[in-house]
Amino acid sequence: MRLNYPPPQISEEFERLCLELLRTHWKCPSLQLYARRGEKQFGVDIFDEGGGSPLLAAQCKLHDSWISLSPSEIEGEVGKARTFPEVVGVYGILTTAKRSGDAQRLVRKIKKEHKLAGSFSGEYFPWDKINELLNQSPEVAE
Repeated sequence: MRLNYPPPQISEEFERLCLELLRTHWKCPSLQLYARRGEKQFGVDIFDEGGGSPLLAAQCKLHDSWISLSPSEIEGEVGKARTFPEVVGVYGILTTAKRSGDAQRLVRKIKKEHKLAGSFSGEYFPWDKINELLNQSPEVAE
């Protein structure tokens, strides 16, 4: 039976949920929250402190569940991640917003461009995908 989990309403709770979920999904227990509010974060809320390669990093975007992440917001976050002080290998954007075709097409376009340029690959996690991963990882959902 598939459960529908409600998205967190507080940014810090959403970041902690994303951290635990990505530790499981990316099989990377050394993921940590990056910096703190008010510090320059370069579009990164979560990163791998373990020194592994490729560097795993992610951005968490808390939004109302009835809206979609805009293409300009995605482009902005990816642009910031390109300026991260270390070379990012895999970059994820996780959001409580709903899935949209515009966002999916843009992420696909960015992935293709980055592959040609030898830049980082990416993953897009709208809330329905996060919910699916929570159903696959009940220990994280708890």
